[in-house]
Amino acid sequence: MTKQYLNTHEAAEYTGFTAGTLANFRCRKVGCRYYKKGGKILYSLDDLNQWIKSDPVLTADSEGVRTF
Repeated sequence: MTKQYLNTHEAAEYTGFTAGTLANFRCRKVGCRYYKKGGKILYSLDDLNQWIKSDPVLTADSEGVRTF
């Protein structure tokens, strides 16, 4: 069974951000949505993946991009 939720350190490892950066995002109310249960911070894998994919940088090699 795969995990559906990650703690801050696991989410940091998964995303490549530091745990401190994720904490900073939470303080500033930016970044990925998170859940607070029993004093623990949890990130949904689905939310993390959606957040990561939310702002793609399109390049000339991106599908559907016209080059002139």
